[in-house]
Amino acid sequence: MEDDYDGEFYFENAPQPALLSIDAGQRVFYVGTFSKSLFPSLRLGFMVVPDHLVDAFDRYFMSWVSGPPMITQAIVADFMDEAHFSTHIRVMRRMYKARY
Repeated sequence: MEDDYDGEFYFENAPQPALLSIDAGQRVFYVGTFSKSLFPSLRLGFMVVPDHLVDAFDRYFMSWVSGPPMITQAIVADFMDEAHFSTHIRVMRRMYKARY
C-alpha cells in the first residue's frame, strides 16, 4: 500500500519514484487524495489498483450507499482532462518553494 499524500509538492531534487512505477508484479495499491493538492473540504480520494483487481474493487465500491457525489467526481475529472490540475500543481509548487 503506497499512500502518496503530498507527492505533488517537493522542493529539492527530483521526487522519489512511486513504488507503483517499479511494481512489475502488480502488487502495489496506490492511494491518494486531493485534500492537499486542491482543497481539504473536497473530500475526494482515489486508488490505483492492480489490473486483475479492478473489477472486484469496482463491485465493492459500487455497493456503498454514500460516497463523493458523482458531480464532484465529474468536475475533478474534467479539471484534470483539460490540464488545469497540472497547471495548478506547477503554480502551487513555485509558490510553496518560494515560501519554503
